[in-house]
Amino acid sequence: MKNIFKFTPSQNRDNFKIKPAEPSPTYSKDINISSDLNKNVTLLKELLHFPKSNDIQFRFFDITINDNKYSSLLIFYDGLVNSEFLNNYILKQLMQNYSFQQEESKNIIKKKETLDIKTIILGSILAESQVSFVENYKQAISMIINGDALLLVDSLNIGIVCDVKKIPSRNVSKAENEMNINGPSEAFIENFRTNTALIRKFVKDENLIFETIEVGKQSSTKCAISYISTIANDSLIDEVRRRISSIDIDYLLDSGQLEQLIEDKTFLIDPLIISTERPDKVASHLIEGRVAIIVQGSSNVLVVPAMLYDFTHPSEDSYIRYPYSLLLRILRIPSIFLSIFLPGLYIAICNFHQEMLPTDMLFAIAGTKEKVPFSMLIELLIMEIAFEIIREASIRTPAPIGPTLRNCWYINLRSGNS
Repeated sequence: MKNIFKFTPSQNRDNFKIKPAEPSPTYSKDINISSDLNKNVTLLKELLHFPKSNDIQFRFFDITINDNKYSSLLIFYDGLVNSEFLNNYILKQLMQNYSFQQEESKNIIKKKETLDIKTIILGSILAESQVSFVENYKQAISMIINGDALLLVDSLNIGIVCDVKKIPSRNVSKAENEMNINGPSEAFIENFRTNTALIRKFVKDENLIFETIEVGKQSSTKCAISYISTIANDSLIDEVRRRISSIDIDYLLDSGQLEQLIEDKTFLIDPLIISTERPDKVASHLIEGRVAIIVQGSSNVLVVPAMLYDFTHPSEDSYIRYPYSLLLRILRIPSIFLSIFLPGLYIAICNFHQEMLPTDMLFAIAGTKEKVPFSMLIELLIMEIAFEIIREASIRTPAPIGPTLRNCWYINLRSGNS
């Protein structure tokens, strides 16, 4: 009998070993870009793990100016750039044969030996509106990861960054978690620049400022501090800037993580920071003198500071007549207290102050409790936990079967079968 449930280990078991970490690149990112293109290619291939990472593209070509060929390289991540724009307005323009007359009247090039390749590319060849320069590999890699294209030219010790981003993202849609009947219905998306544009769409003020701070040693996630300089308090702006700049973290993925890192007390039930998906709500807070925080890759924007009044005053109240909004606010405040104290009040009355209940209601409650094996406190706790489980499951359940299961749960819960 002892051999029935005996466990015999397999003889052909593979030894599980944790793979050692790959060695870091031998080159530092803080090295300045060299004027030797071959050296730049060698360093960037190692830093960007080429060709192991097959989505990074190294496009070699020549720039021809007055029969002088300059070896050039364009680096970008496939899938993050607008390929059509890159082909038609970057590569096509750079790969043509250019010849500039050396005439004093044209004031382009006076002598061949004073040819400035940087000035020629920016002033006469490159058809790109947003161009910036980087001096070291750390800045260059950060730009490439964010969807820009890096142009390196032999004999130039700087990199030319072209804004050709086309990062996959969804279109601007209606707000799903903060729906309203009156007023705008647009919601933020995961695109950083789209979110800043949505805010500026509502706040048409030249004093609206977006300060960009990178958070995360590895991710270098862009975070924008938004405020109206003529309204917001300088001490509040400095405190927000200090808290975000002092964050020591490797990766930052969402505004929810940032909220936990900068708030004062993380264990309070009431939130200390407003998190919203509505641009009009952010705009209304900005004109009140508050500060908004936008995180790259997040569809929610944070607003500081938050007060209890803000959670009883949705943005829709500003778009309806005052008597109606006043009535709704009067109803919201008692509703908050009822949702907090009603379970305890129900237990106190039913267990200790039955004389406060009408006789018929008391008999009805006693009849429902006759066959229940739990006390009223345990029953109420089970109901609260069941509702929380139903709410959590309704979010995680696939959409086609979610409503059906939700209805079944509610019916069973009301009938007392669960």
